[in-house]
Amino acid sequence: MSDEVHRDGDAISNGSSKIISDSAVPETEVVEMIGYLQNSWQLPPGPQVLATEEKYPTQQYRRGTPRKLLRLAKEDALGLKSTETKDTSNHLEDKQRYDVDDFGALLRSSYICAWGECYGPKAVKKRA
Repeated sequence: MSDEVHRDGDAISNGSSKIISDSAVPETEVVEMIGYLQNSWQLPPGPQVLATEEKYPTQQYRRGTPRKLLRLAKEDALGLKSTETKDTSNHLEDKQRYDVDDFGALLRSSYICAWGECYGPKAVKKRA
């Protein structure tokens, strides 16, 4: 039994090292991951709340979709401007790929803030 666990552990380690050694993560997988994090309540609620265009009689808000959060995070963390104007497309293309550093920056951005990482010591220094 322990051999099986060990073999499974080796398979998992070999699989994860393949992912880490892979040059980039496709945009479709990043969007899926943001969706999983949202659905499993691993993102703080604050960064997900986005203002809508409706401001009268009061400002309206909605929960950001994974695609919209990624677009805003790309602008915030990586300085990449998106050519998309609306978040209505369900068709995802791998136009963009992210290396490990960019992927980490997206997860720590103020629009995704996975596991509260945007509230860490670096964020406190920025506010001061």
